[in-house]
Order: sequence, then C-alpha cells, then structure tokens
Amino acid sequence: DLFTLRSCPDGYMLINSTTVSSVGPFSHEAQQCRKCLDAEYILDPNRHVCQKCPKGLRCQGNSQVQPRTEGAVWYTEGALYKLEICPTGYLVDGAQSQLLQQCSPCPEGMHCVTPNCTTCTQCAIGTYKESVGTYACQPCPVGTYGPTVGARTLAQCTACPPGATTSLSGMTSVGECVCQRGLYASLKQNDGSFECYTC
Repeated sequence: DLFTLRSCPDGYMLINSTTVSSVGPFSHEAQQCRKCLDAEYILDPNRHVCQKCPKGLRCQGNSQVQPRTEGAVWYTEGALYKLEICPTGYLVDGAQSQLLQQCSPCPEGMHCVTPNCTTCTQCAIGTYKESVGTYACQPCPVGTYGPTVGARTLAQCTACPPGATTSLSGMTSVGECVCQRGLYASLKQNDGSFECYTC
C-alpha cells in the first residue's frame, strides 16, 4: 500500500508533486514537508508555497510575522501578506510590488499628515522639514517668513527686515512682517520690502 502525505505543520510547505509546489503531477517519491526559510512565511502549509518576506515585515519561516513599523496594519490575500495602513507620518510604500511593501518616513521638505498616506506632500509655504522623519513640517519661527514650497532647511525661512517681526510663526511673505513698536516702515521696493526707522 502507498501512503499519501496530506498535511504539514506550520512553517513547512507540502510537496507531493514533481514541481516546486503541489500543483504538478502527483508523485509518491516527491512527497515531503519542506521547511520554509527564516526570511519567508507560509499561511497555509497544505495549500500555499513559502513566500519571501516583504521589506516591512519580520518573518520567521512560518505564519507568524511582525510589522517592522509599530501600528502598521497588514492583511492576507490568498497566500500573501499585503500592507493596508501605515501610522500617521509614514508613507504606504512599495504598492507596485508586494516584496517592497513597507511604511517609509517622508524625506526632508515633505510630510504625510493623514493616516494611510500614499504620497508625501511638499511642505507648504511658511513651513520646512530638515530631515527624513515621520514628523510634520515645522512652521517658520516668529520673525521670519517662508516663501518656498518644499523648504528643507530653517535657512529657507527668510528673516524679516531689521527692526521688524511677525505676530505669529508660519508666515509666508515679507508683507506679514511689521515694524516693532516705536518704529515705522518705509517702503523700499515694489516687491513689498521695507526698512524700519525710528520715529
């Protein structure tokens, strides 16, 4: 009597054919439970093949995986894990390839401020972001204004003319600078620039 292998434990792939998985012609000689590698996972040992671990997961050769980014949500579709949601501040990256899926922080000058962000957006005028990270773009400080979209450094926040300041942070043009108490503005150029003089 010949026996047929019907089931394998978690972390193993059922092989009972002459092909890599169990989809080819049945073979008694080929029957085996083949262990998945540590850099792989398998959801159903009796139906699926070992899958390579996506960049955004830690795999251990079985059905148990751990997201590399805390708060990331993954779901299963057939034999695959797919990235569904990244926490605020992260980009859902790698949609074009299941193996490349991961939560990525946005580069300098860009941010993601909504959950499940699929595109990093440039910092608005009046703000900047100096390094890769999950934090939002920061407002230009009081006394400066930021006329540039996608500013990557604090230096891109332009100082108000001498003797002038802004009432709030995050200002966007020189027109929002005002002379401090005891000074008056003298218009210098058609672009709105000015100088502050004592009364």
